[in-house]
Amino acid sequence: MKLTGFDLYRYSLRFSRPLKVEGITLRHREGLLLRLCGDDGSEGWGETAPLLGFSGESQGGAASQLRRLAGSMIGREVKEDWVNPYGEFGRGLERVAPSVRFGFELAVWSLCGASSGRALPEVVTSSPRAVVPVNGLLAGSPAEVLAEAWRMRDAGYRSIKLKVGARAVAEDVALVRALGEELGEGISLRLDANRAWDYEEAAEYVCDTVTPRSGNN
Repeated sequence: MKLTGFDLYRYSLRFSRPLKVEGITLRHREGLLLRLCGDDGSEGWGETAPLLGFSGESQGGAASQLRRLAGSMIGREVKEDWVNPYGEFGRGLERVAPSVRFGFELAVWSLCGASSGRALPEVVTSSPRAVVPVNGLLAGSPAEVLAEAWRMRDAGYRSIKLKVGARAVAEDVALVRALGEELGEGISLRLDANRAWDYEEAAEYVCDTVTPRSGNN
């Protein structure tokens, strides 16, 4: 199968209520949808959505990169190696913006799956989950986070994501422990630092969470 064309679409979705992240108030989520087309009629879709205040690339810059990247692939044979993130194809994407690489790789993997009669989860892993829970999103002060976590628990959420990285590592550790105690078993907690931590800070978080130091309880 050869890549024969692509289309790029913009979207904007308004939040049901404003979301404050690191002093920035977000009222809607904007992003880009990339569609890749193969000569066998297959289509692959990917999403690129740089986040204002976090991503180094703007939406306009991401759109330009996607157009150049997809355009350079037109006419090329889509190979199985393209779904290997550590293969030659994946290494060729190391210099593009993270959100652009994600969106383009997602579209390529989706296209390969569609061409071979496989769903995208089957391309990603040999044993995909049958169900992926929708997670609630927590952000704000510790008091706001705990109050919203209780509401989400009572609303039936089985997975919750917490924004970390805006506070000191020790404060994030304390908040995560408090959430774990309040939510109890049966609710998974996901952490999203949006690349705010460097390696040392991430290692400090893991050490303090797994093996608490005296004075941090």
